[in-house]
Amino acid sequence: FRRVLFRSMWSSLGTDEDVLWSKLEAGGLSGQEAIGEIQARVVDLSFDRKGCRIIQKAMEDAQLTVCQAMACKLQGYVKTAAKSPHANHVIQKIIDVMPATLTGFISEELIDSAAAVACHKFGCRILCRLVEHQHADDCPTTTTLLIDDLLSDAALLCCNSFGRYVMSSILEHGSLDQQHRLALAICWNLQSLVRDRFASFVVQNTFIFCSKDDQQMLAASLLSSGGNSDDVMVDFAMHAYANAVIQALLISQCTDYAWNNPPQGSWRPRDGIALLKLKSLWPSGDQDVICAW
Repeated sequence: FRRVLFRSMWSSLGTDEDVLWSKLEAGGLSGQEAIGEIQARVVDLSFDRKGCRIIQKAMEDAQLTVCQAMACKLQGYVKTAAKSPHANHVIQKIIDVMPATLTGFISEELIDSAAAVACHKFGCRILCRLVEHQHADDCPTTTTLLIDDLLSDAALLCCNSFGRYVMSSILEHGSLDQQHRLALAICWNLQSLVRDRFASFVVQNTFIFCSKDDQQMLAASLLSSGGNSDDVMVDFAMHAYANAVIQALLISQCTDYAWNNPPQGSWRPRDGIALLKLKSLWPSGDQDVICAW
């Protein structure tokens, strides 16, 4: 009996959602009627597989005041939504369609657990949207504080499979000050980060999005580690993850380093391939010394 009742309730819910979607698609009076019904069910729909799509569709079509009214219904649920496979999309849509001045409540609810949210497979998406939509003039103080909190754990977040995306978002969309602070955090831990499976992805992006000064600082730190620069470059070139960082460094042309003392000796085939990948990128020096192993 319970199974039959549950199936009946689920079927009814699905039917209601299909009707709401049809009304939204129709627009006009039907669309307005649907938005009125949706406003009364914002929380329930946001955490539902079909319902979250209806909320997103409604926010795309509705006026700002209506979107704000729907967003207010989710105050107090942001942290839970950040862990939901469905509701996280609704929070992202709120950030996308509403001005940063009206989305401060999202940062407020996440600020006390910023690092944990950044390491979550759904939560990291919300933080990336917040970083992307921050503006120097109208960015809520809480969003700035949230990013500050994330930067205090930058080294750890770079090494996380999801946190790395948040760090890369700060490099791409953050302010110059935020980019510089993240570059400093990476520089202080560069030798371990450049060899890390996930962090190397962030280090690559520093040579794409950071200022020339920060890029030169990181390049100098990278080349000065371990003594002889040529030995360091060979070591990184043959490393599974550091190799991509060296490629990004060379493409950025932020250093005039030349490979003056080419590697000698016998190499495994995969090491030779790694070195050959860098041959065409080298800005100067004797490139002909690298041959097929």
